[in-house]
Order: sequence, then C-alpha cells, then structure tokens
Amino acid sequence: MKDIKFRAWDKEYRQMQYVGQMHFSHPRGTTPNVLEYICLDKHDTLYYADKFILMQFIGLKDKNGVEAYHKDICSGKWPYSDKCIIEWDNKRCGFYLKPIGGTNFCAYDKGYKLNANKFEIIGNVHENPDLLGAT
Repeated sequence: MKDIKFRAWDKEYRQMQYVGQMHFSHPRGTTPNVLEYICLDKHDTLYYADKFILMQFIGLKDKNGVEAYHKDICSGKWPYSDKCIIEWDNKRCGFYLKPIGGTNFCAYDKGYKLNANKFEIIGNVHENPDLLGAT
C-alpha cells in the first residue's frame, strides 16, 4: 500500500512545509469535506489551508530515492523534452509527466509513464520556477 503524504507550499513565507494533519469541516449548505486547516509536521498549530498550496506524494521515488510529489520537476531522457513536470490527469485518475518546452501534448499519451528508474527530481514549480524555461 502506498503512503498518503502531502507537503505544502507556504504562499506567504515562500517555503516548503510537510503536512502532519489535515482538518476537514462539513458546514451546512456547502460541499462536504471542505479542507479548512492543516497542521504542519513539526508544529502543533493549526493554519488556514488557503494559505498553502498542497502537493501529494505520488507513491514513487526517483532513481536517487527522492520522494516524488505533484508539481515536481524531473529530468530524464525522453524524446520530446529533457525536463517534465509531474501532473495529475483527472480523465485517467493518475499522475503523468508533462514535458516542459515547446511541445503541446499529453506526455501520458506518448508513453511518459512514471517509471521511477528513468527520472530524477531536480526541483519543483514553486521553489525553482527558473527550471520551467524552455529546454
């Protein structure tokens, strides 16, 4: 069974945090299970969830043993790009690698499956936006 873990980008302090707990509410007249608060891994304090951008652990590690999360940037040897972003596909209910650069297609359709021994995490879109430049 895969671990279910999250990390969070703190929009105010511009740093990555690991999430220890999530607190949901079910207010009347709204959508059930609304994420209201998160508790960071090393703190007992509750923080409003809207101050963070959550990223889920995808259940895989890269070729160096680094845990892979949604919105991580990966390098590898692929036909159309040397760098990709780990993205979520609602239609297929799964993570895939989206090429960075001039290509405009779904990497999943081209066979860019998340094969852990084929990629290396080199950053993420929040801490390393400079890596999003064209390859």
